[in-house]
Amino acid sequence: MAHITVKAVVNPTESADRVLKAAENLFPSLEFGEDSGALLARGDDKSDLGAFKELLRQQQIRDTARGFLLKRMEGDGVSFQLNKQAALMGKVNFVDFEVALGTISVQITDKDLGSLIDWLCG
Repeated sequence: MAHITVKAVVNPTESADRVLKAAENLFPSLEFGEDSGALLARGDDKSDLGAFKELLRQQQIRDTARGFLLKRMEGDGVSFQLNKQAALMGKVNFVDFEVALGTISVQITDKDLGSLIDWLCG
């Protein structure tokens, strides 16, 4: 079973509604709540990643995503960052550096993480 955590810090210069919309564009099946100035959601099934998987397919970045995620695997988990502005437009954009407005942080753990990444990027 996959465990998914999605977190997005809402900076003072940002609209919480816009940050929520950005996160929900990528992960619409998760319910976001507020926790210490951040939006936080958790999921326990790979189906919670279904919309994200579909966006990777639509944008034709599955191979790039697979390589990006495989490089970040640690044990049975993977963590990565997504660009908030791209997410607001309904696009997946992996971030490999510090971004002024911050990012959407995603953590996924699964006993068979390699298979989950294959499914996600397949």
